[in-house]
Amino acid sequence: MKKKDLKFKNNVRILALIVLGVITIGTGTTVLASTTWKANTPESIKIVEGQNSSTMVEGDTLWAIGMKINVNIKTLAVVNNINLSNGEEYHLKIGTVIRWDRVGNLTAETSEGKQINEGVELKDSNKIISTKPIGADVTSDVQSKGISDEQIIGDEDITVNPAKPETPTPVEPEVPVKPETPAPVEPEVPVKPETPAPVNQKFQQNQKIRLILTK
Repeated sequence: MKKKDLKFKNNVRILALIVLGVITIGTGTTVLASTTWKANTPESIKIVEGQNSSTMVEGDTLWAIGMKINVNIKTLAVVNNINLSNGEEYHLKIGTVIRWDRVGNLTAETSEGKQINEGVELKDSNKIISTKPIGADVTSDVQSKGISDEQIIGDEDITVNPAKPETPTPVEPEVPVKPETPAPVEPEVPVKPETPAPVNQKFQQNQKIRLILTK
């Protein structure tokens, strides 16, 4: 058996128990597992029939999730961008959502809803028990049928493409508003001044004479 596979096998055995010593949880906080952190069992992960996703919470492990949905550890690690050789199985990010469908596609998303990579199109080699469907709880089968650690880990090296960059939604440019053309205003016709009526000069003189005589 390869040295790398031996390390994976040891990791699986550790994950099956409450981890002792110092580990780092998904929030980035280093804690003592023996006092504040406990590995969740497959039974504690609630996935009902027909469900096609699982959100990671504190204490979840690749081992427990794999048992619950019949996906081997290598496959789960790949879709989460986790390097098992570096011991990154202890760095599962709380809030990560693992999704699968009937076709056999397995993906993982961050808590913000961004896909981590393109995911894996599942085959029988990605399952813990090849005769069971994806999403099936195989915990009891593993215990009763003596499934090997190699089957739980997976024996196929998987490559996955990074997530495609999001294409921004094109924004339609605003149509400029056509300015309203003001209605033409008719110019006002100037008012013709009234011409005063001519005054009879003789009549005015007579009026003056009368005024003098009356005085």
